[in-house]
Amino acid sequence: NDNNDNNNNNNSPISAEFLAIDDAPEQHRKLVQYYKRAGFQIIKYVGDGFQDIPDRMVWGGCGTLMREDIDTLLQRWTTILNKSRARKNENNE
Repeated sequence: NDNNDNNNNNNSPISAEFLAIDDAPEQHRKLVQYYKRAGFQIIKYVGDGFQDIPDRMVWGGCGTLMREDIDTLLQRWTTILNKSRARKNENNE
């Protein structure tokens, strides 16, 4: 989801979106859990109702739509990766 267009100077964050596809209940649960651990927030469930047709056309199916802004994800994962690297360096000394 790219919010950077030439006429937009309000510094809106760029966000990443995923659809945890709901093809099988157990797989869907695992995908939602994985994306939440990765820092994504649940936006809504895209179902099979009439109101969800536009989202299903974009995403190709039903499932849980998740989103987070890139800056937040980068801050979170930079911290995690730096801690992991520090632990690895400590173990190698």
